[in-house]
Amino acid sequence: MEADFQQIYGFDCDHLHRRSWFWVLTRLEGLFAMPPLVSSGMGGVLIIQQSRIAHALHPPEAPTGSE
Repeated sequence: MEADFQQIYGFDCDHLHRRSWFWVLTRLEGLFAMPPLVSSGMGGVLIIQQSRIAHALHPPEAPTGSE
């Protein structure tokens, strides 16, 4: 979560205690709501989550397509 906050929002989590719960929850919802990237190539489709937290919860599956 810390790396996502830094990369996407430019926010250092050392200062998280200064923010309201509403602010934190809104940013977390934003991380989960980011649409995944879709990559096609080598005969398959690969779905890549943009945030690390979404990637941890929904790891990529093996590429699908004709072998």
